[in-house]
Amino acid sequence: MFRQDLLFRLNVLVINLPPLRERAGDIELLVRHFLARSLADMGKAGPPPELSRQALKMLGDYRWPGNVRELRNLMARVAVRLPEGVREIGIGLLAPMLPAKLAGAAGVDGGVWIPRGTTLTDAEWLLIDAALKEAGYNRTQAAKLLGIGERTLRRKLNQS
Repeated sequence: MFRQDLLFRLNVLVINLPPLRERAGDIELLVRHFLARSLADMGKAGPPPELSRQALKMLGDYRWPGNVRELRNLMARVAVRLPEGVREIGIGLLAPMLPAKLAGAAGVDGGVWIPRGTTLTDAEWLLIDAALKEAGYNRTQAAKLLGIGERTLRRKLNQS
């Protein structure tokens, strides 16, 4: 049973905080804060990289159904996968980390971004991972997307 007196005691100060989709101007500040915080939590020194204007516009146009928590989690993924020495984060770098709806809104075709300096083995794993995700982790479909046989894909997965 709900206690009305408790509501009146707690309802002293009402703070109306609109959802993130209604505060697109806050996104740039939140991105900088969450990215810097995530990098610091990981022990990565130095100033955090900036986001390109296109990347910020794309993030500002997204509806953010998960609100601020979704943006925070995206910046944590960016911090984890951020290559060393990057000074600006563009759409190409963000593409593999974006939710499908956000990537679609950005016009990103689902391609795989491979950072300069990535070894051939690591690039192969990025492609296999992307194909598995696109195929819903169905190995037969992923092998078709990659243009290789299912046995070849299984062998590569077992090499890990």
